[in-house]
Amino acid sequence: ILLNDQDLVKIVDFGLAAGISPTDSRLTQRSARMGTPAYMAPEQARGGVIDLRTDLYSIGIIMYELFTGKPPYTGHDPIEIVFQHVEGKPRAPREMVPSLPPALEGIILKAMAVRPDDRFQSIDTLREALAALPRCGVDHGTP
Repeated sequence: ILLNDQDLVKIVDFGLAAGISPTDSRLTQRSARMGTPAYMAPEQARGGVIDLRTDLYSIGIIMYELFTGKPPYTGHDPIEIVFQHVEGKPRAPREMVPSLPPALEGIILKAMAVRPDDRFQSIDTLREALAALPRCGVDHGTP
């Protein structure tokens, strides 16, 4: 997440999940896992098929952090963090921020679903779900 000179937020680097193929000559190892462990989708960690839903998982992680002030998974090393993504048992956001609307918590957790088929299937469906939320104030917790 970057902030430009006009204080406009830019989310970058989703190309890691969507743009790398097994035959890409730029990869130095055939079995290398690309991505940042804190945002790596379970299918990425397993070396499975990745698609746009992989990026939607990462967006879910970002939303979790934005609204709770904490990452959903932490650990002493990257492998421990990746394992937690594969297990998919984050602390419920509303446990940390009780004022978070249940519908918003549902959107965040759906975006973070372990199985890609259980996630939003496109950025449009995620955007529609967010747009349908009533406008309300949320206490974002203490980062």
